[in-house]
Amino acid sequence: MRTSTETLIAAMRILSQDIQSDDGAANAAVAEAAERLAEQHMRIKQWHDALTPLMPSDFKCWHENNPNEWPEVAARVITSQRECIAKLEQENDAMRADLLLWENGGPLP
Repeated sequence: MRTSTETLIAAMRILSQDIQSDDGAANAAVAEAAERLAEQHMRIKQWHDALTPLMPSDFKCWHENNPNEWPEVAARVITSQRECIAKLEQENDAMRADLLLWENGGPLP
């Protein structure tokens, strides 16, 4: 069983105060590790909270992916959305061309 990140951070903060060390180096190292872990945990949470509402509805497995896979998942979604936009822009350009032709007396589509 894995300890939750929050519990691990709290334990490291307590250890950083309780370790008996003559020069305080061990205390400082554990305290810094706790702070780095807390910062990383907050970044992941912010990333998750910002991207989750933007994920397409058919992409329900977003929550089931390992956080290490989130950048790859997000990149695939962004690429897919860009492809969709490019296709819509092509269709829009074709409709504009047809409209210009029709406005100038050309054939109806």
